[in-house]
Amino acid sequence: MKSDKKVPLYLKIIIGIVGLIAVVIIVSSIIINKQMNATEIKFGNDAIPTVNAIIGKRKISGVSIEKNSSGRTIKTLIYNDVDGDDEKSLKTTEIINYVEELEKDGYIVTKRFAITSPTAQLGIESKDIDEIVTIDIDFDGNTSKAIFKYTKGKGNLVTR
Repeated sequence: MKSDKKVPLYLKIIIGIVGLIAVVIIVSSIIINKQMNATEIKFGNDAIPTVNAIIGKRKISGVSIEKNSSGRTIKTLIYNDVDGDDEKSLKTTEIINYVEELEKDGYIVTKRFAITSPTAQLGIESKDIDEIVTIDIDFDGNTSKAIFKYTKGKGNLVTR
């Protein structure tokens, strides 16, 4: 004899919701992992090399994308445990090397990173007319955190 038991509707709904949540978690994990290992930051026609592309793969602890009050998109990479014992931790000397390599590639350094002044700013003309791409680097020695902010928007590069 055949069993004619049907699965209740509420159980189908619960299974569907659980399945959807699982798919969202998997897709989000893939996207975040891809960003954490990114070798470039993309803004339309522009591609800015990351530390991973120039220095080698380093441990990124956070990634975010936001728009500021003037409408510029800001993509942020955060490195914790800078100068830590882990071989994948970013070192302050590597930040200096990163800035120097970008400068060789045509980026204009408007504020130079140094151990005694642990902030930097670089920029380059965008491939899009009347726009620029800037990179702001801030390192806090007390928390061993380096924040790299990549921004694209209207403007001109100002050198000191």
